[in-house]
Amino acid sequence: SMTSIDSTPDVSSTSQALVVFSNANPYAQAFTLSVRPFVIGGRSFTLRQAWEERVDSEPEPTGMKWTGAAVWDAAVVLSAFLHDNAGLIQGKRCVEVGAGLGLVSIAAGAFGAASVL
Repeated sequence: SMTSIDSTPDVSSTSQALVVFSNANPYAQAFTLSVRPFVIGGRSFTLRQAWEERVDSEPEPTGMKWTGAAVWDAAVVLSAFLHDNAGLIQGKRCVEVGAGLGLVSIAAGAFGAASVL
């Protein structure tokens, strides 16, 4: 069975889908929350987002602006995948290469990784 993912804002739906990012997306407002709670696999995680604190002149290593200021949908989905497939990471050293604010690293540690970088 798949892990249910609860995230703010609460959406009453029985299915999940990733959509191309757009500020017009009704779910994009979650990016503007200063504190964003998640429940993945029955465990609660709360991350502080800094979307509003970024300034246009701050450089990003990627050349893109705002990528490290919020939790991206892919990080939420990957974190649920790690819960559902914890055997892939249990007792192993893991490296996360980036999906926002580190939710995937936090989830990997919570679901059994020996260490996470």
